[in-house]
Amino acid sequence: MANMINPKPFMKELIDHEVVVRLKWGMEYVGTLVAFDQRFNLHLQNCEEWIGQNSTKLGDLLIRCNNILHIRAKPDIYPPAIKRPDEESIINEDEDQT
Repeated sequence: MANMINPKPFMKELIDHEVVVRLKWGMEYVGTLVAFDQRFNLHLQNCEEWIGQNSTKLGDLLIRCNNILHIRAKPDIYPPAIKRPDEESIINEDEDQT
């Protein structure tokens, strides 16, 4: 079983930091978490909407809690499909690919 995290302290740590919020419908929003309420409705600032590899700048955004699938701190490079240079390749280029 995965380690359980108490959501309220986790969210308090994310205030004033960039987060990635994935909705149930597949789109992701990247922005600075300004505030959240007791039901975990979110207020994001300087927000971008990501659908696949395409992004749209939105500015301030309120996200209703029942649409959220998960929330996480923003990784160094976004979108996640872009491979970091320090990550090992899935397929070793030296191997024969017959």
